Amino acid sequence: MTDTASMLPALEEALKQSGEIALPAYGFSMKPPLSKADALVIKSAAVCRPRWGSIIVFKRFDRWVAHRVIFRAGRTWITKGDAVKAVDYPFVRDCEIVGVVGAYLMGNVTVDLANGRARIGAWARASAGLLVGAAWAGVQWVRRVFRSGR
Repeated sequence: MTDTASMLPALEEALKQSGEIALPAYGFSMKPPLSKADALVIKSAAVCRPRWGSIIVFKRFDRWVAHRVIFRAGRTWITKGDAVKAVDYPFVRDCEIVGVVGAYLMGNVTVDLANGRARIGAWARASAGLLVGAAWAGVQWVRRVFRSGR
């Protein structure tokens, strides 16, 4: 098995040079939109700026993570996987963003995430993600309050 951390500098350089790379998708946190994706087409953050609802790729714990932007506060981005309840913590900073998922490939089909229908779906998922994330944070806060006896 290849050490992912050792590959990251080469992948970052390839992304910087070409502006776009395609990599296989792994994991479950972005189901359903990316669960069957053969590959993600990642555009460099220098070429394509993230926005609300975008799926960004960021560095976290010696690997790249692709999650949806649900909120932005200055240079901080709040992200979460579509299939998980909690938001990513610590929050993503500008300097951690590697790129933006511009499309995904399923077999011979390319799904462009910049088209109108895909953007509406992204907005809907980001809105739902924000609500679920906020509700989950509220539940965790209530649990802490009851455990502490306040």
